[in-house]
Amino acid sequence: MEEHDIPIYEPHEGTLKISGQTPARKAAKCAFHNYTEGKTPLEFFFIGANAGQQAMKATGIFRHILERETCHVFTVLYQPRRVRVKLKDSRLIEGALWVAYVVERFKNTEPVKNIKTSSDLEFNL
Repeated sequence: MEEHDIPIYEPHEGTLKISGQTPARKAAKCAFHNYTEGKTPLEFFFIGANAGQQAMKATGIFRHILERETCHVFTVLYQPRRVRVKLKDSRLIEGALWVAYVVERFKNTEPVKNIKTSSDLEFNL
């Protein structure tokens, strides 16, 4: 992906800005509060490796809290995205985010048949 193809991100009320010093448990609790308040989409935004580590921890803790509070009726799926953000001095820097999608768990617990795995596929690189 070329740099000019990376979208510019506009934070909103469902955005959680994660730094390397952000306590993951606190971020997850804030995410759950935002979810219960209807502030969606929930997005864990971060810049850099240390912040990415805290964001990853927060996403796991948020999933645990959500599943516990909904008696495992709902779970969370995450989609990673690369974005650029505009700083106060108008510079653009690259960051990333995890977009959270709260979904109902599948009621059908039968195994999926005929699913293709990576060993079944041929890759043309």
